[in-house]
Amino acid sequence: METRILEYIDYISKALTKTHVFDIWGNDDIKQEIYILMLQAQKEFDEKKGDEYTFYFNYIKNRLSNFRRDNYSINKYKMGISDAISLEFDVLTPTDTLVEKYKNMINDRVDSSMRADYLRYTEGVKISHKRKVAIINHIKEIVGRIQKNEELSYGEA
Repeated sequence: METRILEYIDYISKALTKTHVFDIWGNDDIKQEIYILMLQAQKEFDEKKGDEYTFYFNYIKNRLSNFRRDNYSINKYKMGISDAISLEFDVLTPTDTLVEKYKNMINDRVDSSMRADYLRYTEGVKISHKRKVAIINHIKEIVGRIQKNEELSYGEA
C-alpha cells in the first residue's frame, strides 16, 4: 500500500476514533475497520470528482457511522429493564413476559419528576448520559421495591 494512503489512514484514525469508539469496539478495532474501509474506498475513488483525502475521510466517516448504527442499535429500554432485573438481583435474564409485567408496574411507579425523561427513554429518544443513568437507577429502585414487596415473583413468568 502506498505511503500516502497509510498516512491518510493515520490522520483519519486520529480524527474518527475519538467519536466512533463504542461498546466493545476500541481504538484498535475502529482503526482496523478504517483500514478495511480504505481498501474499499480506493476502488471507488475518482480523481476527476475531487480531493482524494476529503473523499476518503467522508467515505470512511459515513461507513463508520453506519457500522456503529448497525452494531449498536438495540432496544435500550428493554435492555435497561432486563439489566435492572437480572444484574441487580443476580438472576438469569428474564423472559419477555416478565419484562412486560415489570414494564407495566414500572410505568405506574415512575416518579413524576422523572416521567418526561422516562417517556423519552422508552420511546428511544436520545437523552444525556447523566439523565439516562438516573432513569436506569430509578428503574432499579422500583424493581427492588417490587421484589421486596413480593408484588411479582419470578415464578409467574
